[in-house]
Amino acid sequence: FPYTLRESLIHMEENQTVKLRILNGHTESFAMHIHGHKPTITHYDGVDNGPGSYIQRDVHGMVPAQRIDLALSGIDDGLNSFGQGIWMFHDHVEKSFTTDGHGEGGDISLVVYKGFVDDKGIPMAHGMSLAPYFAKSLWQGKYPIWQDYDAWSSLGLPDLSAEIKPVKKAVQVVVEKASDAVFAANKPEEPSAFGNLIYGLFLGLLGYTAVVKRQPILDAALGLTEMAKAKWLKK
Repeated sequence: FPYTLRESLIHMEENQTVKLRILNGHTESFAMHIHGHKPTITHYDGVDNGPGSYIQRDVHGMVPAQRIDLALSGIDDGLNSFGQGIWMFHDHVEKSFTTDGHGEGGDISLVVYKGFVDDKGIPMAHGMSLAPYFAKSLWQGKYPIWQDYDAWSSLGLPDLSAEIKPVKKAVQVVVEKASDAVFAANKPEEPSAFGNLIYGLFLGLLGYTAVVKRQPILDAALGLTEMAKAKWLKK
């Protein structure tokens, strides 16, 4: 591809059935996929094993040197075909539909229905140009083929020579609420760090004294408890 458009097209008509004889000349497996159709395999290596061996599906796999015959139907019923037009077919392996890693390339070609080729026999690709596929820059990886998919080239590479204008920074002005001002005025004053230090030292000394003098404190507490209990019994 794109030279397959000149020599490897499959020409179709509506409601027509085309017999395709395919040979896998690769040294690896081959997966034939014809877009918009579900062809039926009828022969394996030239042998018809009967209707029970016929398989209709999207992708037909082949090992090296294998031959298969496919019946490609142009009946637009949503099963055999999904309508007239231009449909791609290719091997379902990435290196087969790319050329030196660039796509689309490789062995991609097209099924073309009657009325969709020009007077030179080239498919009429509506909405896109085939010219980029014949440009050297594409195959050198310098031209992103997808950049022309829409009118304003939104998918293209950025223009590195364009003038860069700094964007103005937005500054948000926060207006203080009246309720926030009242809350701030009524908020109790927090103690200073020095006050917290003195308070912590006092609690530490109090705890230390309670631990060291715990026995006398316990004896005094028991004595007070006994005295209170005796007074309560006299009443």
